[in-house]
Amino acid sequence: MLKELHIKNFALIDELTLELAESLNILTGETGAGKSIIIGAVGLVLGERASAEHIRTGSDMASVEAIFDLPKNWQKKNKWQEKGIDLSGGELLIRREISRDGKNKCYVNGQVITISLLYQLGQRLVDLLGQHEHQLLLKVENHLEALDSFGELPELKENVNRLYSEVKNLELQKQRLTEAGHELERRIEMLKFQANEISQANLHPGEEEELKTEREILVNAEKIHGILGNTYLRLYGSEDKPSAIDLITGAESDLKEMSQFNPGVESGRQTLERIIAELKDISSQVRDMMEKAVFDPDRLEEIESRISLLQKLKKKYGGTIAEIIQFGEKARQELQGIEHRDEEIEKIEKELKARKPELLEHAEKLSEKRKKQAKRLEEMMEKELSDLSMKAVFRVSFSMPDEGISVEEKNKEIKINQDGIDIVEFLISANVGEPPRPLAKIASGGEISRVMLAMKVILADVDSVPVLIFDEIDSGIGGQVAECVGRKLQLVAGNRQVICITHLPAIAGFAVKHFGVQKNVKTGRSVTVCEPLSQEQRVEELAKMLGGKKVTDISRQHAKELLKK
Repeated sequence: MLKELHIKNFALIDELTLELAESLNILTGETGAGKSIIIGAVGLVLGERASAEHIRTGSDMASVEAIFDLPKNWQKKNKWQEKGIDLSGGELLIRREISRDGKNKCYVNGQVITISLLYQLGQRLVDLLGQHEHQLLLKVENHLEALDSFGELPELKENVNRLYSEVKNLELQKQRLTEAGHELERRIEMLKFQANEISQANLHPGEEEELKTEREILVNAEKIHGILGNTYLRLYGSEDKPSAIDLITGAESDLKEMSQFNPGVESGRQTLERIIAELKDISSQVRDMMEKAVFDPDRLEEIESRISLLQKLKKKYGGTIAEIIQFGEKARQELQGIEHRDEEIEKIEKELKARKPELLEHAEKLSEKRKKQAKRLEEMMEKELSDLSMKAVFRVSFSMPDEGISVEEKNKEIKINQDGIDIVEFLISANVGEPPRPLAKIASGGEISRVMLAMKVILADVDSVPVLIFDEIDSGIGGQVAECVGRKLQLVAGNRQVICITHLPAIAGFAVKHFGVQKNVKTGRSVTVCEPLSQEQRVEELAKMLGGKKVTDISRQHAKELLKK
């Protein structure tokens, strides 16, 4: 439900806060008081188009905030979570700001979102029915969904959708395998070249680092040889200089001799003995490295050539040796798949031959159920509209899609899309003798609202939109019909929130919460105000609606009878 609405600097509204009831809320007031401004503010927070003209004169920015309490089933949905909107807390705060410099912003629970995402969310939160365009049921693409919801057909529809997806995937696989001949041949040649080039390179991970290390040694061979020579001389010495090993060996002998006088030096002697052994090992390694540290121009050229090849392959197939190897493997796999495409195509065609009739069977079964439910919906809609003083003809029109999966049946081609074989549109004739026309082309706002009310009464148990707003629902009606409209609003408000603007006291009397809208003058400027009415104030408001500006005891008594009734 829409728990609270806060409007600031919007048109004639300076600042206004409405705390709404969970069921039926009624707004009344004289023409021009600003009721439509409040509805416009709601539309703004639901993602409708904004204009700088909406900003109150003298202000740079207007804002509208709406706080929604969400049903539990909304909190479990992942659709909005994936789009960055967290509904797990059970409350939704939407804020819309419009400024004269064009820097408009939308927030949901403090998170900035796009206007398109806000519009999608708004359509699922509120059905705004009346003169506005925010009407889900006036959009043809929603008629099929409404019929399926009414007929409780989601399971059948889900089966069709699943089979459609499976058949569509098979067709896409076949299409990829039967691409134009020249394009496929070029693809084969390219894959063969890529796979062979990578295979012939005989790559292995870590190779490039090894080559670069070896190249560095070859390039600096002379310097390395000199350093290693000095190291070897320091370890093993020369004829004129004692070596490190000789010096430590002498120290070890001294300690060995000393140990007969002081056994405590034995530990140090043993350490020196180990050091001498390790130094001899190091000397051997240094000698071996000296022998290898020889400049080899042929090997250097070979390494440079190999590194150049690796760089070339990296530019073409990936940033690392591992990625190049992986690219080659994928090329071989794709090539293998293409080379066996005839077998794959034959396999897919057999599967399609079996699956398409199954899809058609389920689609026709769903269509048959829909047509039965459509007849029931037509009868119920005409009854509801008759109660609302509309001698209307309501029809559900069926046609077949022009695009989709083609299925042959009795030498006839049938198109099936994800919804089956049906395109559904609601048609209505509100005038005797006139043929039914598309629902969206009804001219009168009052007729539109009554059609929507009738539809909402019928779909009350299956419709998922939690908030309904009716504007001009009382256009062209009165008397007992008005009371019937009020009772139907009360019925719909039994399981969702309803907000209704009305000029008829017979409807206003059903309000759980009644708001009076007035246009006052404050500091020399017109200001729209909207306040909840007490029981006494409701009597006065209804009496004014019944008898005009001059309220009499008779009109007050009549108002009390309406409220009591």
